[in-house]
Amino acid sequence: MKIYGLKQVEVVVDRRCDVCGASVLIDCDGARVEEVGELTASWSYGSKNDGISHHLDLFPRRFIGTERPPSWY
Repeated sequence: MKIYGLKQVEVVVDRRCDVCGASVLIDCDGARVEEVGELTASWSYGSKNDGISHHLDLFPRRFIGTERPPSWY
């Protein structure tokens, strides 16, 4: 026997650059795909910042350095 019910699932609808705020989702043959560079830093034992992690999502041109960040950055 099959029992049906409504199930709500949270999905990512957009992902934005942490520097400029631009969307990193692009259209590719009708599908939305992520074009993003991820920068992650994790501090470990012995550091003053032990246990702290940082994560940035970056627009590809910012990640590879071909575009300057905004003046406020």
